[in-house]
Amino acid sequence: MSNKITNLLLFSILLVLGVNTYFSLKREDRSLNKTEAIPTSVPAIKSIPNLPKTTLKFDSLIHNFGVITDDKKQYHAFEFTNTGKEPLMILGAEGSCGCTVPSWPRDPIAPGKSAKIEVSFDPNGKSGEQSKIVTVTSNTEPTTSILTITATIIKSN
Repeated sequence: MSNKITNLLLFSILLVLGVNTYFSLKREDRSLNKTEAIPTSVPAIKSIPNLPKTTLKFDSLIHNFGVITDDKKQYHAFEFTNTGKEPLMILGAEGSCGCTVPSWPRDPIAPGKSAKIEVSFDPNGKSGEQSKIVTVTSNTEPTTSILTITATIIKSN
C-alpha cells in the first residue's frame, strides 16, 4: 500500500509541475517579441515538496574544460546514480550565471538507475580562469548538490 501512495504522490507532483511549467511558458511566450527565443529551461523549484528521501552519487562533481576559446559553447554531462531505495526526483538545477545552463531529467529515477545532468557553458565575453557552479536540488539529504565547471578562456582569432 505504501508504494501505491508514494507513486500517487509522485504522479500528483509531476502533474502539478507540468501544468505550472506549461502555463509559465505560455505567459512568457505572450510577453516575448517575435525575435526573442522562448526559454527552453524550467526554473528550479523554490520549495522542496515532502518526498521520501533517497541518495544519489555523481560520477564526478567537477569538470575542467581545459583551455578553450571564447567563441564556442562547451557541453558536459554529469552522470549520477540513484543509490537509495526511493525514486529520485531532480527538482531543479540552476547555474550560477546565465552563461551556465543545466538540463536535467524531469521523470523520477528508479533506485539503482542512472541519468545525466547536461550543462552548456557559453564562454562568450569571458577570459582567463573561470569557475561556475550548478546547484542541483533533489529529494535527498542534503537537498542540494554542487556541480562545478572550470575553464581557461582565451580570445579567438
